Amino acid sequence: MAAFGGLGLRSELPQETAGRQPPRPSDPGRFVRTSENRLLRESWIALSLLTVVLGIAVGEIVISLVGSGVFVAGWLARLWGRLALSRLDVAQELSQDHAFVGESIRYRMRISNRKLLPLPWLSLRTEMPEALPPLGRNLEPIGTPKMGRLDRLTGLRWYERLTWEYTIPLNHRGYFAFGRTALRAGDLFGFFTRERVAPTALSLWVYPPILPMEPLGLPTLRPMGEERGADPLFDDPARLRGLRDYQTGDPLRRVDWRATARRQRLQTRTFDPASSPSLLLALNVATMPEAWQGFYGELFERAVAVCASLATAYADARVPFGLVANCTYPGRDGTIRLPMGRAESQMIRALEALAMVDVYAVAPIERVLQEETRRVPQGSSVALVTSIMTPALVVALADLRHRGLPVSVVWAGTDDPPRLPAGIPVHDVRSALAGRRFYQPFAPGIPADAPEMFDRPPGDGADGMSERRESLGSRWQRREEPPS
Repeated sequence: MAAFGGLGLRSELPQETAGRQPPRPSDPGRFVRTSENRLLRESWIALSLLTVVLGIAVGEIVISLVGSGVFVAGWLARLWGRLALSRLDVAQELSQDHAFVGESIRYRMRISNRKLLPLPWLSLRTEMPEALPPLGRNLEPIGTPKMGRLDRLTGLRWYERLTWEYTIPLNHRGYFAFGRTALRAGDLFGFFTRERVAPTALSLWVYPPILPMEPLGLPTLRPMGEERGADPLFDDPARLRGLRDYQTGDPLRRVDWRATARRQRLQTRTFDPASSPSLLLALNVATMPEAWQGFYGELFERAVAVCASLATAYADARVPFGLVANCTYPGRDGTIRLPMGRAESQMIRALEALAMVDVYAVAPIERVLQEETRRVPQGSSVALVTSIMTPALVVALADLRHRGLPVSVVWAGTDDPPRLPAGIPVHDVRSALAGRRFYQPFAPGIPADAPEMFDRPPGDGADGMSERRESLGSRWQRREEPPS
């Protein structure tokens, strides 16, 4: 197998026989639409028979032989076209399916012709993310939003395998899916062709950059500073101690109904006290007061990077935290929500969710906070990362504070931070972000083909992200589906 390189095309004989993929119907859309000479393809029988009859009528055996040869050649070409895509396997691979902004990955496609019939020509059209073009290649536009098309033309001998390898620089954070591959092949002259769409299941998570906490000046383990809560200890619902008889004042949600039915008297679950406070990390993806006003891609990416840095810091410190955002997962309904937890996989889930966040808010952040704070354990604090502040959001934060929830705001905007009611601290990170530039690939006014879409200060490049990825150790587990 060819080693990963910049860009190469290698031919090799297959060592193992791959499983045959069932044929797929061709897509009638722009993705696989082609033009053919249907007149020659559909009239060859009539023309050849007419030539044979004409040769017999005029007594010229040569004309009849020519017509017979055309008839036989047409049938062979038709059979060739019908069998062109049979036993033809397509496989796509990524060197890694999770990475940080600023790194590069390798994309590889392998075509295997597992039959005696050679292919004089084979056309391949692969859907790829428009924001991630391979080095040295241009993507053709197609009808699918945010997707482009990579075209290739080659030929295959019998039992031959071809492998293409491309380098893809990851200049944009996001969740990307590599789409279908349309195959088109036929006879030597191109009169009889077949088309098939090969499915794929390749997904790529590009995580936002992780910023060091020291320059940000954020209190990692004490988001509320040195403020002391009203109650010194709170029960941790994740640490079950045992059961006891129900007592007046016990919440009904702690009643164990199975144990109650078994012992014939009400039983209440008891929990150990929380060893450390939990935190709800909230991300406001809106960058304008109203959705119809549009968005600022740079402000949005600033907030995402700060939120990812906080989530990583809390995961490293083993502090229980959850994550909410007022946008939705790609192709799903509802807002992004990650329940409280401090497992080793919590940071991976958080980074995956932040890789998939979109700039379009589906709900006001104040409504998301009101709904999510009803689920958090008692004694939890709330840290809101935002780049704008609206009057409705100020009222919502004051209401949370009035209910006894410690609330803090991490200000990622470019203007001066707002004045909030007493008891709601504001952490301004503008000075730490002053030397950085953040771009959203499809933001208005930002060219999608900019050579460098993410700039960093010296000493904080892709190597730093690689060190971060290597330090995750066993926690870096790839999951089959996005978090629900």
